[in-house]
Amino acid sequence: MEFSFRSYMLSTALVIAAIIGGAWLFTKTMRMYFMESGYPSRVAKEELLSRCDLGSVLILGDSRPEASIIPRRMPTLTTNLAFGGATPVETYFTAQHALRCADRPKLIVYSHSITGFAGVNEGLWKSAVRFGLLSYHDLREVETTASTLGDPSVAATNTKDGLSGTIRDLVYASGSPTTFMASVIAGRGFERYGKNIAIYDSTFASRGQIGYDHALDNIRVGVDAETKMFIPAQTEDSYFDKTLNLFEAAGIEVVFVSIPLANSTVRVIPPSVISDFQEYLKRYAAQHPNFFPGNAAALPWPDDLFVDGSHLSSPGAAIFSIKFSTCLLRWLTSPTDRTQCDLAWPG
Repeated sequence: MEFSFRSYMLSTALVIAAIIGGAWLFTKTMRMYFMESGYPSRVAKEELLSRCDLGSVLILGDSRPEASIIPRRMPTLTTNLAFGGATPVETYFTAQHALRCADRPKLIVYSHSITGFAGVNEGLWKSAVRFGLLSYHDLREVETTASTLGDPSVAATNTKDGLSGTIRDLVYASGSPTTFMASVIAGRGFERYGKNIAIYDSTFASRGQIGYDHALDNIRVGVDAETKMFIPAQTEDSYFDKTLNLFEAAGIEVVFVSIPLANSTVRVIPPSVISDFQEYLKRYAAQHPNFFPGNAAALPWPDDLFVDGSHLSSPGAAIFSIKFSTCLLRWLTSPTDRTQCDLAWPG
């Protein structure tokens, strides 16, 4: 009886180990089959980055420049590595990776929304780490930085899984199957493969730009309107500064570009928020000789050029990119010319 019990327990343990191991192998190697659409686009961008195929201009930031700046319409080879949900924290690590390349960009276009400076969000773990942009070491660096600054926002971020601190970092950075189960279920195991390959191919071909027309809805006021005061989180502020330091040490110019917002969004943003943000950028321009604000913040454009009040539609992105390309050419050909770009509508 004792032998049978031991055999049973051993067999049970082996079955459990096989199930866990199989799940881990599947979620590690077959992600293109079940992950949400942000994953294949991120993989395409990482491929451009790993090849050091960046060109003369590199776009960094969040979903608004990701949707709005079309590299193929720029006057020189340009790559758009902006990513939805990113904040200055995630952008710092992308900048680090880019500077490992021997053939570096001549100009960085840096673009984060005002809300991006408010603090990290769950995307730090659920996107940046799950998609492979940040490692466990990177996460611990972020947590340590926040702790040193006395900024509780990182530790307080709710990833809605009951995890926090070192345990959360380990679970996400190790690629635990538990962090992918929702995607596996939603993707029904293998059903997203064809769509994800198409997204990968289109993102790679567009050099990182992603149209947001699939997100079209009836929202006319973007999330930026929720900001009532501009108070950058200490951790975001620190990583913004560290990013500028990286490029300054590398001798690369950085221009901050504010992407237009829908009229209905700009109308409800308190003017003090916009002016405080502009002053914030001016202070950094005074501290970093390689950095300058490229245009006015929170420019209002017609509502019908947006999919949700914050993100330009494909027609809107085409118009914006054509207008922006003329300023980009001027900045590239005359590095000492820091005249702001007129991106006002109709401008």
